[in-house]
Amino acid sequence: MPRVGPTSARATARLAKQWFGVEIPFGLSQDGSPAAPLIYDDAVLSAGSQYTIRYLERYSNAALVQVRWKGAVRPVVNLSVESAWIGGFDARSAKLFRKWLAIKYGDIGKLNGHWGTALKSFEAVEPRDVKLFDYSGHVAGQARHPAAVEDHVAFRAETTSKSLARMAALVRARRPDVLFLAEVPYQYDAEHPHAKDYRIVYGANPESCDYADIVLFRCTGPLAASEAQSLERHRRRTGQRFVLTYRTYSDWDVRPGTDAFQQSVRLYADQAAALGDGFGFYSFNEMVDTHLAYSPAMSAQQPSGWSPERAERAIGLAGAMVRRYLQQVAARSDRP
Repeated sequence: MPRVGPTSARATARLAKQWFGVEIPFGLSQDGSPAAPLIYDDAVLSAGSQYTIRYLERYSNAALVQVRWKGAVRPVVNLSVESAWIGGFDARSAKLFRKWLAIKYGDIGKLNGHWGTALKSFEAVEPRDVKLFDYSGHVAGQARHPAAVEDHVAFRAETTSKSLARMAALVRARRPDVLFLAEVPYQYDAEHPHAKDYRIVYGANPESCDYADIVLFRCTGPLAASEAQSLERHRRRTGQRFVLTYRTYSDWDVRPGTDAFQQSVRLYADQAAALGDGFGFYSFNEMVDTHLAYSPAMSAQQPSGWSPERAERAIGLAGAMVRRYLQQVAARSDRP
């Protein structure tokens, strides 16, 4: 389930027809423009599971990620590029949403009380109504009916997780050893403006990842106290394992032996060891975050602003963080 644009999505649908003999149905955005495939559709689940099984078979002895899990080495795959379902505004999805609301609230009076509306029935709920479901206003904290938007976000998140859980079950019928990973571009409950936009627009509540064994976070930086508490709360709720990864920002250009270098090492590595079950780094964009993969052959016009010397310092910092993280994990495992 890659999160791709309309052109790439259509090309993927053609391949699904060619390889698996299924027609991928697409949804709509709130403005009526094409959106992602209907994640819950049987054709999507069939194509996704079959592709995943092929992937596992092809890379099982090569590049497949594997982890030690409860004493055994097991393969890990991701069913979606990111945890996201863009859409949910087509007629079919709207019908499912109304059913979801009826189950949640029981009667329209309770829904109206929570939303601050005067709807006559669940059938009157229309997600494409921008006055009621003011997504852009809600991202900015100005929606007149924020609870309505949040319910639609929650519906899409729950639908994503349940759909991918069904896809995972199809894969496990053939490969019972496989573990599933979900990737989230921001830590849970992050206050970063982009994180709020992503959660709301893409339906990426924490619950969208509930199907996964492992959740990988592309963190905006060291977690704030409230974010760390959220992580632990969801760990207790789901029993999942969490991997914290960090973008190598330009402020990682610090010299070894300085206080700033040691502070950065401890800040990132110690928090990952204390809060997570894994630690790593990510590149936001290979054309921007080039300092850990610098090459003199790069174009002078490339907007990275990095030199070989600066890249070596960033690589040295990342290496020191990894060593510190491993030391912290080993020390914790030795405790009685």
